[in-house]
Formats: sequence, structure tokens, C-alpha cells
Amino acid sequence: MHFLEFIARMEERSTKLLRSELWARFKHPTVRQIVFSAAFAAFIGGIFLSIQAEPKLLQNISLPPALLALLIFVPAKIFLIIIDFQLTARLLNKSIRFTSAAQTIVLASAANMLPLPGGVMVRASRFKTLGISYKDGLFLSVLVAFLWVGSAFIYAGACALFINHLWLGFFLFGAGAPVLFGSAGLIHYLYKNIRYVLSLIAVRCLITLTEAGRLFFCFAALHVGADFVHSSILSVAPAVGAMVVIVPSGLGIIEAVSALLGGVLDVGASASYMASTLSRILWLIVNLFLGIFVFVAIKVSKKPT
Repeated sequence: MHFLEFIARMEERSTKLLRSELWARFKHPTVRQIVFSAAFAAFIGGIFLSIQAEPKLLQNISLPPALLALLIFVPAKIFLIIIDFQLTARLLNKSIRFTSAAQTIVLASAANMLPLPGGVMVRASRFKTLGISYKDGLFLSVLVAFLWVGSAFIYAGACALFINHLWLGFFLFGAGAPVLFGSAGLIHYLYKNIRYVLSLIAVRCLITLTEAGRLFFCFAALHVGADFVHSSILSVAPAVGAMVVIVPSGLGIIEAVSALLGGVLDVGASASYMASTLSRILWLIVNLFLGIFVFVAIKVSKKPT
């Protein structure tokens, strides 16, 4: 009974948050603009400081590694996120076509540039069209996001232990394990489908690998000698950025965490910041083109025949 009461309390608090005055204030356009402006200023400031510290970083960017990251690892991540969304729907005994799921994910990526978990809210809104309450859709979307956070921390921790960064490895592993197993256990308890829970964990692990691969080739594009293991440890940064929900798309947070970890791992704080920045730019390029495509497709589909 205590566990059921805990779940009921969590759902009640999430509902109260959505209806609260604080949430309404965060949704206000002026507040969104202030948060975005502050995050963007911090992001640009970090780029300036990184270039000042290592002015040679941007003098000779290698195009082939950047193109590999752009054309392989960004689309791979988007594909996996679409599959992840479909699996999440299956937990709710709903089925979403790949094209419809892809459209939702592209819109969610755009919404991630807003303060608060915009992408999660877009997913919850899509679930609502399938007859699932906004509260249930939002609650499950947040739980699934925690699967990514937990698996990313565990993977980064394992990589840190592999290269004998023991304190960092144990810290990351210790932080990730309760999040992963707690969220996975709660999802299984609520939805009674271990197959889809394990499938979601596997997909989230693959998403983390695409983050690491993209970052690895971004380092290569900047002529920085960071191997795949070091890039894997830094791939935990997007998960940290996702937890800071009031900052749009973790802007500046992801890069700052990458710089911090890069300094600890002797990869270089400035190099790590710039590699993470390049990774973000490549991600935005692909999502921009996809967003335009989806927008045009929606407009065309609404035209009378």
C-alpha cells in the first residue's frame, strides 16, 4: 500500500504542477524569452572563452568527420527516438505509425528549444489524441526519459572505470543505477510489460552510443585526440542537460558539463566545449531541414483537393 500511495502522490503532484501558478508563469512568453536569452548568452560566452583559450580549434576544421557525424549519427539518433516513442505507446496498448511518430518527434525536437520539458509535453499531447489522458502521457514520458538518464550515467560510469578513473566511474555508476532500475521497475509495475521495458532500455542505450559516436567525430573534426571511450563518458552531458528543464534543450548546460568532464579526463575543457557545440550545431541542422519538411507536408495535406 505504501508503494501505491507513493505513485498516487507523484501523479497528484504532477497534475498540481501543470495547474500551478508557477507553471503558468514559466509558460509566459516574457519568461521564456528571458530564460532563452540567458542560456544563449552563456552558450556564446562559453564559445568565446574556449576560442580564447585555444584559438587554433576553429582554424582547420576537418570536413569528413563532421559529415560522418551529420549524415550517420544524427539520423541514427532520430530514428532511434522515433522507435522509442512507438515503444512507449505500446506500453499504453496503443500503436503509432512510423510516419506519425516521426512527425511528433520532429515537433518535439523543436519544442525542446522552449523552457520546461517541451518535447515531453508534445509527446503527451500526441498521446492525448489516442485517448490517453494528458497526465498519464506526461507521467510515462517523464519515466521513460529517466531510463535514458540512468542508462547514460551507467554507461559513462562503466567507461570511466574502464580507463581507471575510479572515483568518476563509481560516482556516475552510483548515480545512474538507482535512476535506471527505479524508473524501469516503476514502469513495469504500472504497465506490466517487461518486454517493452527492456526494449526501451536497449533503445536508450543505443541512443547514448549515437551521442558518443557523434561527439567522437566532432573531436576528430577539430583535430582533438579524444578516443571513443572518452567521448562515451562525455555523452552523459545531454542527459544532465535534459534534467535542467527550465533551460531550452540544455543550451549551455550540456557544453559546460562536457567542458568540466573534459578537464577531468585531460581531453581539455575548451576542446570538449567546442566539440559539444559542433555536435549541437549538426543536430540542429538536420532537425531544421526535417522541421521544414514536416511543416510543408502538413500544409500540403491540409490543402483541398
